[in-house]
Amino acid sequence: MTQGKIIVGKNADECVLYSAEKLKEYVLKTTGDSLEISNEPDGKVRFSVGRSAVVSEKDYENALVGVSGDGFSVGALNGIVLIAARTSRGAMYGVYDYIERFLGVRFLTAEAEYLPRAEIKIPEESYVSNPDFEMRTYLFGDTFQEHADFDHVARTRTVDLFTDVDARHGGKKTVYGRNVNHNFHFYVPFEKYGNAHPEFYRFIYVNAEILPTIDLTNGITADGKLDETKEISVAKIVIDEMKKDIEAYPEVETFCFTQEDGEYYYDDEHNRELEKIYGRSGILIRFCNVIVRELNKYLAEKNGRKIKLMTFAYDYAKDAPVKTENGVLKPIDETVVADENLIIQFALFRNGYYDYFSQKQMPHVKKAMTEWRVIAKNFWFWAYDADFHRYLFLYDSFKNIGKDVRGFKDYGITYLCVQGSHDTCHTWQNKIRAYAYRKLMWNSKLDDNRLIDEFIELYYGLGADAVREVIRLFHENYKAIEEKGEAPVFNSFGSGESAESNPTDVLYAAKRAVENGEKKIADSAMSEKDKKEYIRRLEEVRATPLMYLCDNFYFYYPDATDKEYVAQRKELFDCLEKAEIDLVAEKWSNELYRNEPSTSERVVKGIVPAV
Repeated sequence: MTQGKIIVGKNADECVLYSAEKLKEYVLKTTGDSLEISNEPDGKVRFSVGRSAVVSEKDYENALVGVSGDGFSVGALNGIVLIAARTSRGAMYGVYDYIERFLGVRFLTAEAEYLPRAEIKIPEESYVSNPDFEMRTYLFGDTFQEHADFDHVARTRTVDLFTDVDARHGGKKTVYGRNVNHNFHFYVPFEKYGNAHPEFYRFIYVNAEILPTIDLTNGITADGKLDETKEISVAKIVIDEMKKDIEAYPEVETFCFTQEDGEYYYDDEHNRELEKIYGRSGILIRFCNVIVRELNKYLAEKNGRKIKLMTFAYDYAKDAPVKTENGVLKPIDETVVADENLIIQFALFRNGYYDYFSQKQMPHVKKAMTEWRVIAKNFWFWAYDADFHRYLFLYDSFKNIGKDVRGFKDYGITYLCVQGSHDTCHTWQNKIRAYAYRKLMWNSKLDDNRLIDEFIELYYGLGADAVREVIRLFHENYKAIEEKGEAPVFNSFGSGESAESNPTDVLYAAKRAVENGEKKIADSAMSEKDKKEYIRRLEEVRATPLMYLCDNFYFYYPDATDKEYVAQRKELFDCLEKAEIDLVAEKWSNELYRNEPSTSERVVKGIVPAV
């Protein structure tokens, strides 16, 4: 039986209609009330989503006071819950905010949600909510590219340049780059210009491939301007190719132009001479300044539109083009000062010490973040939040999430990208941290510890204390080691993996904690279906101590037999299967892991049978 209406405008688009459908769905799930979606304000109206006939233009504009970007307001008007926003995506976020705040729903993962019993509530006071970051993404499989669940993208308020969502879920591409990133050579196609102008290119080695990259000095004058004496140049080709993209994507505000991955770049005598003056980053900024200025000059004459360009401070271009004079940092010269429409994205390889703003953070990260502020005003940041060599190893960043997010906000970062295990949905640590990070990227004032505890409590149920204990065991162990100065700083590329840093007493205590949690679930009165799922979730956690034991087996047990080692491997692989873990490292499947060189070369050589 219908018990009221959700009113939308007669011209409501797909995103607003989707929002109304989701509001209807979760009201029914939590309260049992069945609402009708309509644009006719007759009968009992419970909600108004976006501009509709039930709200006057004046009242709606009043509701928008203080709302910016994809923000929203939620309040009451004549007994109706009014969700107002300047954009359709903002209306969608406002609906999900009501669902969480007033109906008590929690969207834990793409597959798991918490649904309490509730009733429709009218807010006692209106409130406005605007995002702390314009673009927000935690790169975990559930919102990333081919694995992405668009509903989860919408309810986690993810906005990034990696995953194109449809109009129903917020759509509207605002950032674009060919190949997304690592795309210099896509803007000077070798197949088109390679034969006539081989001088434009050098071939470099990138992730087991040979690819061309381009000369960023070609077409740039000594004083950092476009060389108009050349009929054709790398700079002119990039400008022409980007004009094509500008025409093809009229809604895009920022275009990405970023170096190829890795440490190699175009190198010749001219580049080396300029590098002595400006460094590789200075060469990059001079080139990008020309590109973005020429594009905006073109647009000013055409239609008044303005675009931004984003480039990386990454690898060989991570060091800012600065000098020190009388103890003061200054740009090398005016040609390396970033244009007001040029964005610098920090993508500082191996930047992943789990406390970004700690004094223990790597020197090159602190140096870069200090020096680039002298050069540019607009920044994005690419952070890391996993051990990419071993996803299952404990990455001890749980207690620093809120501090880091607030640090990025205070720095002036407008797009925060945090890379977790982007290519899988089955890593327990990233599930927990994704929940906290995604909420903090919208509102950095939230309590990260409370968010983490909320996720663990709701997702693991009777096994929650076991998960908390595993995190505590590893954290206290790492804290003690670092206080003694006996271990390297833990970061996202494997320096915390050693057997010395992970003693067996910690590993077995963690393993026992999980197994006790599983027994608690098995002995409970919940359904067999629920028991199976909660135990599967805990198996993801149990895989962590098991992988340490397996990877370092002969270090821990130098006198062990091969039979004992095979048994240890079997326990791990049985766990991986039960937990439905598909990747144990970046682009590294269980099968690849099964056959990689390990603590027992004899397994690889076939002397000892593989599991």
